[in-house]
Amino acid sequence: MGRFRLTFPPRMLAEASMLVVLSVQQGEGTESCMSAAQLQRGVEKRLRRPVFVEAARANLRLAVIFNKTSAGTEARIELASIDGTPRGTRSRSLVTSSHCSALDDSLALSVALLVDQPPDPEPEAAPPIAPAPTGEPGAATPAPPIASPPAARPPTPITIPADVVAAREPWHARFGAVAAAAWGALPGIKPGLALYLKLLPPHFLPILLQGEGFWSATAQRDESSGARFRLLSPASRCAQRSMTARW
Repeated sequence: MGRFRLTFPPRMLAEASMLVVLSVQQGEGTESCMSAAQLQRGVEKRLRRPVFVEAARANLRLAVIFNKTSAGTEARIELASIDGTPRGTRSRSLVTSSHCSALDDSLALSVALLVDQPPDPEPEAAPPIAPAPTGEPGAATPAPPIASPPAARPPTPITIPADVVAAREPWHARFGAVAAAAWGALPGIKPGLALYLKLLPPHFLPILLQGEGFWSATAQRDESSGARFRLLSPASRCAQRSMTARW
């Protein structure tokens, strides 16, 4: 029975074994963004292997910084060797204008790709060459200066579309009160008060809960008989569909 042997380039074997220490920084207003534990689970689930360890065992440092910007919430990814040498040629920024949990899937995928095949360390700047002394016989002609590599262009932020589901967006609620009046349902015109609670669930239609109460009214038939009326009106509505009840 024949045997097969697979060989891999040395760099591929070295990079595949690299482990990463992770840090997540949440700026003001981004406290509900992805935590380090959530990001770790998302990345390792995609790569199907352990990736993140403590600093003593790591080869790379990866930082995710959440900040509020004029465009919304930004997640900036920075990668470096464990000694601090930048590996920033593939660093990137993700931006969303909706709830920051809309970044979760794209952020976990971006980090997984980055740590699975990390870019090479950025080259160090060449030291300046001292010019040869002039005016001395036999002085060598100075070599032309070595052109420095062009500066890396900052990566273009990746904008997450507004229709991407924000899985951890919380419900929102609004409460209010307004003056009301009833005419026709009660004898005369009676003032009242309307209270409402508007629930805004994510990825669903708004839900409105409302209740109205009016001052009681009396209708006299004669000096010895008559009737007293009270009107309360609860209602609930969901977009164009509504249901009302009165008693």
